[in-house]
Amino acid sequence: LLTLVGETLTFALEIPKRSFRRPQPTPKAVALFIASLALLIGLLWLQVLSGLPGLALLLAADRALPFVVAMLVLLLAPATALTRAATIRSAASRIRRHPGLTTVGITGSYGKSSTKEFLATMLGNHFQVFKTPANTNTEIGIARVIMSSLRPTHEVFVCEIGAYREGEIARAAAMVKPTVGVLTAVSDQHLALFGSKEA
Repeated sequence: LLTLVGETLTFALEIPKRSFRRPQPTPKAVALFIASLALLIGLLWLQVLSGLPGLALLLAADRALPFVVAMLVLLLAPATALTRAATIRSAASRIRRHPGLTTVGITGSYGKSSTKEFLATMLGNHFQVFKTPANTNTEIGIARVIMSSLRPTHEVFVCEIGAYREGEIARAAAMVKPTVGVLTAVSDQHLALFGSKEA
C-alpha cells in the first residue's frame, strides 16, 4: 500500500514539472488500453466474487499490469509487423505511380530537419513541394505521411530520413526512391547505435 501511495504522489508531483505528449490513438494503443482496462475490471469482479480485500487486488493489478501489457505487445507483434509492411508497400507503390515527382532524401548525424525546412522553403517558390512534417524520419513514419498527404499535384518531395540501426536508410530510400541525396554530416552523434563512424 505504501509503495502504491508513494508512486502516486511521486507521479502527481512530477506532472507540473514535465510536459507530456498526448499519445496517438493507434489501433495497437487502443487494444492495449482496452486489454488493461479489462484486466482491472476482471480483478474488481474477482474481488466482489471472492470477498478478498479490494486494495490487495488493486495492488496486485498495479504489479501485474506491466507484465500483461508486455505479453499483449508480444501477441500483437505479428499483426503490427504485417500492418507496417503493408503500409510501406502501399507508400512505395504510391511513389511509383507518381513518375514526375522529384524526391530529395536528406540524412546525416544532425541538421536533417533544418536542411529539409530550408530546402522545402526555397523550392516552394517554384514548385509544389511536399515534405515530411516535423521530425518524421522513420520508414513507417514516412510511409504514413505519403499515404495521408502526397497528392498528384506535388512536384517535389523533400524527405528526411533517419536511422536507429544499420539498413534503415537503405530501406527508406528503397521506398521513396530519392532522385537527389543530401548527406548533412557524419559525426560521433550515433556511436551508441552504430558502434563506429564507418558503420
